[in-house]
Amino acid sequence: DKVLIAAWANTSLDIVGTDQNRDAYWAKISEYYNTHKESSWPERNPNAINCRYTLINRETSKFCGCLQQILNKEESGRTIAEKTNDAHILFKEMDVKKK
Repeated sequence: DKVLIAAWANTSLDIVGTDQNRDAYWAKISEYYNTHKESSWPERNPNAINCRYTLINRETSKFCGCLQQILNKEESGRTIAEKTNDAHILFKEMDVKKK
């Protein structure tokens, strides 16, 4: 997942890559991923890369929403680490309720 996010960030920040179609965009991300992955990992095609990125993006957005809920409480005396931990708990509770 870290290599995939690095591939996305590298490609998304590439000025040359801002005016390209969807297929070319994900092919470029897939190429970066496959070049930088561990040799023991399987190759991933652009569609698989896109699907995995979509899942990561969705779950990251949910976690950010959980963290924002905790931060909005404006509890004094609590560290960001404690608030982040509470956000993790809230995020996991949401997942359990969904199932």
